[in-house]
Amino acid sequence: MIRTLLLVTAVVSAGCVHQPQRGYECGEFAPRHITSYPHVATPEREQRILRGYPKILTGMSVSDVKGIMGEPDEINLELTSPTDKAHSVAGHNFWYVLRRRVGSGSVTEKQESLVRVTFSLEGRVSRVAYWGLDGT
Repeated sequence: MIRTLLLVTAVVSAGCVHQPQRGYECGEFAPRHITSYPHVATPEREQRILRGYPKILTGMSVSDVKGIMGEPDEINLELTSPTDKAHSVAGHNFWYVLRRRVGSGSVTEKQESLVRVTFSLEGRVSRVAYWGLDGT
């Protein structure tokens, strides 16, 4: 009983979250979400994101990305295709949000501008996507 309580305390205090089929996600992939809207990045953060995302290359590590972009605004799971009934985890997403009007809704309602960096299960960049940036 005491051993179980100590384990649960350690997991919670380390920012770990239980994910189906993956166990506990801790540290660099612990889920994170924006909680206050509208969300607007500071001018300094916006410039870091805009200057940094073109430098992100397939195969880079989490620390490489954070060194270029800073800490992400949101972190969540990348699931396999919607046709996969098991909803298996395929990796993780780091979201760098410049602007988002509301937390949920249509593209028109959100009016968001962001960069998404997707990592494989091995913790390496598998793709970079962006939308709502000026000129995109």
